[in-house]
Amino acid sequence: MAVEIKIVEQRQDLKCYIRFPFELYKHDPYWVPPLFADEYTYYNPKTNINLRINPYQLFLAYKDRRLVGRIMALIHQEGNTLRNEKLIRWTFLDAIDDGEVVQALLQAAEAWGQVHGMEFAVGPRGFSDQEPEGALIEGFDERALINAHYNRPYLLTYLEQAGYRKDVDWVCYRMNVPDELPSTYQAIYKRLLKQQRFTCHNFTRKAELRQYILPVLELWNEAYKDLYGVSPIHDEEFQALAKKYLPILNPRFIHVIKEGNSLIGFSIVMPDITEALQKARGRLFPFGLFYLLKALKTSKTLQFLLVGVKEQYRRQGLFVLFAMALLKEVQAAGMTRVQSHLQLEDNSNINTWLERLGGTIFRRYRAFIKKL
Repeated sequence: MAVEIKIVEQRQDLKCYIRFPFELYKHDPYWVPPLFADEYTYYNPKTNINLRINPYQLFLAYKDRRLVGRIMALIHQEGNTLRNEKLIRWTFLDAIDDGEVVQALLQAAEAWGQVHGMEFAVGPRGFSDQEPEGALIEGFDERALINAHYNRPYLLTYLEQAGYRKDVDWVCYRMNVPDELPSTYQAIYKRLLKQQRFTCHNFTRKAELRQYILPVLELWNEAYKDLYGVSPIHDEEFQALAKKYLPILNPRFIHVIKEGNSLIGFSIVMPDITEALQKARGRLFPFGLFYLLKALKTSKTLQFLLVGVKEQYRRQGLFVLFAMALLKEVQAAGMTRVQSHLQLEDNSNINTWLERLGGTIFRRYRAFIKKL
């Protein structure tokens, strides 16, 4: 029977769209479900500025009257203007192991993009790099990362059959927590202390973090502006990210570097809560919140999320200040392992430091592109 594509128009359609991955992956031990509350917040234009200022469309796929797939198509107008591109992006492509279904979903997204004058399709990519991006292409045999796409290997075959090729890869690093930093790092640390130019601050209360939300946003936009696919994050969007993540961030693992009173760097890491999210099954109540709070205190793995340094300071060795401050907190908390979130494979500013700390690549993601 042919695949039927349906546009999400009614609230019931959106409910089906959001809940589909929970059905698709319900027996998959490696999938990490998001929270339903976060999903409904994301897909609500009242709480997601990107849905108000950019064209987008959600699609569902049915076969034999059964829901078998979903996809989101979007156009990031500011990003296209900044890079003089005509890109339609697609994201949240989840489907059963059926090439016809994947092909039908992609064709629906591509046709929608062509109606809007787009010339290339790329995905998985959302409105910003603070959303899940890239299809998983290596590392299928362990639990997924927080805020990252999840898929099984069959999706890659169907993407290639649909004419997609590699656009860019991201990699994730993992390392054991060392007893001490390498001697070269210690030498850099002593030099920086002797200079007395920079100070590395950490925090003890979440209330202390709020004054840095706007300065970190400004620095983030400056530090990340030249990376693949990055567009400036709006204040409202960043405030939404802060609202989402502040409750689960441990202020001890957040650091900023200043030169005098000027913020020049930040580092954000958090305990790995993916096992707790699996137990929560999308809900904070009645037990999900308990699982999350417990994981924040007992997790032995630290998730490295973001680090940013002003461009003119990147050759000063400031990553060592972050590493030294974080090492003390991690050891005190009894953590044994650190893993990074997605890093562009050619981002030597970060990857070189991680490799020198003993990091090895354990997962890889890929954005695919196709000329329409």
